[in-house]
Amino acid sequence: MLAKNCEFTDVSHEIKAQLIQSCSSTRLRRRALREPNDSLDNLLEYGRTLELSEQQAAGMEQSVPASVNAVHQTGRTVISRHAGRAKPNAQCRNFGGKYPHDGECPAKGKDCKACGKLNHFAKQCMSKQRTQRRDNDTKHRDNSQLDQLHNA
Repeated sequence: MLAKNCEFTDVSHEIKAQLIQSCSSTRLRRRALREPNDSLDNLLEYGRTLELSEQQAAGMEQSVPASVNAVHQTGRTVISRHAGRAKPNAQCRNFGGKYPHDGECPAKGKDCKACGKLNHFAKQCMSKQRTQRRDNDTKHRDNSQLDQLHNA
């Protein structure tokens, strides 16, 4: 051992200090710092154990085929929201043409002329039915009020 040739007052303390400063294992360094009263022999044994376990784990990881590492979910199959929904020759609910589109939907970013909302055309507007009903209710209410005024 080279430390015998040096004139250290406490050889074990100096070697532990070198171990802490230049050790490549963070686990060994942290243990040496966490347990300052641990002997040099105990720290060296712990270091050998760490080194051996790392070598064994690396050997095991190299010999295991990648397919074993894959996690397979059994039971319910996860399907995309849109997968399988579009039937051949289906009609787009936003612009009325064929679906699925060849690219972006023609109604994307367009204002509906019936309701003023985005991303659909008036011929496909679901709000216009409500708007027509609301307009008919308003006309009926106005006519009722006029009838009351005339009868009064």
